[in-house]
Amino acid sequence: MRHVPMVATYLLPVLLASACRSDFFGAHGKPAAPSQGKPQMLLQGAEGSQCPLKTAEQWTEFLTRNAADNRWTDTCEDSRCNESFHSFVSTSIQKTLVDCTDVITANPKIKTCSDRTSRFIPTWLRQHDSVSYGFNRNNHDYLTSQESLSNPEAMVRPPQAIIDALPTREKVEEAARLHGWKYLTHDSAIDNIRTFIYVPDAKGRFDQWMILNLSAPGEDQSNLVFSVLGVQKADRNGTPLAKVRLHFRDYNVTQSGGSFGLEYTEDRNGKCFSCHVSGTRKLIDRETKITAAKPVAGEADFDATGTKGPPDGFGVKRLNELNDVLMSYGLPDWGEDVTIADHGPVLGDAQGCTSCHNGINRGALTVSTSESQVQKKMSDQLSMPQEAGLLKLLEKGDLHNASLTLDERSTLQTAQDRHDKLLGEYMDARLPDLRSWLLSERCE
Repeated sequence: MRHVPMVATYLLPVLLASACRSDFFGAHGKPAAPSQGKPQMLLQGAEGSQCPLKTAEQWTEFLTRNAADNRWTDTCEDSRCNESFHSFVSTSIQKTLVDCTDVITANPKIKTCSDRTSRFIPTWLRQHDSVSYGFNRNNHDYLTSQESLSNPEAMVRPPQAIIDALPTREKVEEAARLHGWKYLTHDSAIDNIRTFIYVPDAKGRFDQWMILNLSAPGEDQSNLVFSVLGVQKADRNGTPLAKVRLHFRDYNVTQSGGSFGLEYTEDRNGKCFSCHVSGTRKLIDRETKITAAKPVAGEADFDATGTKGPPDGFGVKRLNELNDVLMSYGLPDWGEDVTIADHGPVLGDAQGCTSCHNGINRGALTVSTSESQVQKKMSDQLSMPQEAGLLKLLEKGDLHNASLTLDERSTLQTAQDRHDKLLGEYMDARLPDLRSWLLSERCE
């Protein structure tokens, strides 16, 4: 699950917005004059309009050059977005589209050829801003709606017992055990070790998942983030929903004296949909160096003192159990928060991605989909595309690297090369695929 503070420095392409502006736009952000040639016919309503694109040829130039910029495919869900390019897109490209609303409306051919760009640009802007989760609604409206009277109460509010146990892993795991909440401390699909806690609503209306990157005693407690995902299955009254709805919320861990608490602010900017195109995600689907859990209250072998070790293989058993729950939800109803069709074309068909990521079994991959998470899945974890036996070999390498045979090492290296090649092909195809999608209709 994507819930990382946006603190990393983003390495920007050298291609600057000013270069694009001088090539495509005049000094005041208006399209450059078209090349000399046959006389160009003014579009309906263009005379006297504030729209700078007054001919079909100018629209073609605007859309074509706009679609070619390689920065459209940069994702920034786990690092700082390119603020200068975002500003350029907002103040020049998006402003031009808004200023040309009357011309677009008056000319069906222009409306058709600019439709995908007109939908994609605002979507891209939300996915790359520094003030929101990237949904269609701003953070205030999104977060406020989670507490509406139609939604179950406390769906995104963690249990007080977990808050009281902050900030150490040992105390949080103890609180989960004593209250009967299943948990797992495991490698994160993002990075580092995380504790995942699963708390189903007593009335069956939602499941709450908590994700914590916890400190050990004596470690720095600042900048801890407490992430919550509410998977809503019914309304407040218990009426089932046709599909689950997801509710994301990140809290900051605060400290006052010797006690800890949580607060959330509306300026969180982790792009949830970028990592969660399929809704809920599996935890890393194999045993890693830390795959730790113990039975909780109500289960066999529960030990209230916490001094007994878990039964053999219990961590893997818990991992499989939690993954079964996560995969049982299916694709979510994004409602008004995400318009999937506005995120661009479905990617990865040539690499076999669409056999699963087809919008039915799993969510479609687009240029909004996290580059880093695709890289982790395809190259690091070798889990996309799925191949029999690879996860077991990776698991054996993680836990008992010295015992890998020469044949097993060769199998892993061959698979690594194959997946790296597919990853490179997927990444290289994103911009051409987006460009073809944006320019699928002619303006002339």
